[in-house]
Amino acid sequence: MQNLRGKPVIIITGHRHLKHDLLKWAQALKNSFAVAGSIHLLWVVDLSRYPWDNGTHSAEEEWTAFSPPIPLILDWHSMVGRALNINYFIPSIIGIDAWGNLSFHQMSPFSADSKELVFSKIRALLRFPATNR
Repeated sequence: MQNLRGKPVIIITGHRHLKHDLLKWAQALKNSFAVAGSIHLLWVVDLSRYPWDNGTHSAEEEWTAFSPPIPLILDWHSMVGRALNINYFIPSIIGIDAWGNLSFHQMSPFSADSKELVFSKIRALLRFPATNR
């Protein structure tokens, strides 16, 4: 995986049943920030309560077929969720600054208002160049 230092890292996450709402977040964040290279953008899927194989397909096959537009991390042991106390039943957008510090954690379904709030928080992160603290 590429080095994530030097740019803000934005992580989107939520329960797998919210994947279509999270897809809206992923597409909006990718188009507005990640394509230009301003941020690193990741989608973390909590699979701690998901069976590896449900008889017809595996979780990995399901997410590969869904084809998310940004890099996806399958979090089998809920490491991200436990570390950040995530409520997976509400979409979460987590902002980490260029130095690796948690900057914000916004929980909200995708809407025009929530998008503008998250975008303003990301723009604030981008105002400060990446230097050692």
